[in-house]
Amino acid sequence: MTVSTHPAWPLPLGADPDNSEDWQEATPTEPAYRCVWTPAAAGPETDIRGVVVQWGDGTIATEGDDAPLVYINASCYQPDEAREIADAIRTVADQVDRWAGRSPELDRLVRMRALVMETYNALTVKSGDGADCLRATIDGFDDMIAAMRAAAS
Repeated sequence: MTVSTHPAWPLPLGADPDNSEDWQEATPTEPAYRCVWTPAAAGPETDIRGVVVQWGDGTIATEGDDAPLVYINASCYQPDEAREIADAIRTVADQVDRWAGRSPELDRLVRMRALVMETYNALTVKSGDGADCLRATIDGFDDMIAAMRAAAS
């Protein structure tokens, strides 16, 4: 009688359990493995997600045919390539925003301030210097945002 054993490793933090695959049995030439997928990133009519191979010992493959990949719709890219594509998209989007009289830099500052404020609010429940440092950062964002708005007027 053959007994099937599957590794007991949990999915990596942030993995999509609904789309990650079941363990594949080890063979004489390959250890047990599974493909682990990220949740889909939000994007209009675009399916963006990543995948890694997790070996039966819990490690993640880092090179060769099993290296991590980023899928954009049906095309796959190495993570560095995907970052280059994202940078190129941001550059082009910023340029057309500027042509349309908008300020992508100001928009980014406002979004970053909101993220820091969210963290600040979570930390103010606890005592300590962390929240005080974030408060100073938020004040710095406020100053930068006010200066950019004044310069644009």
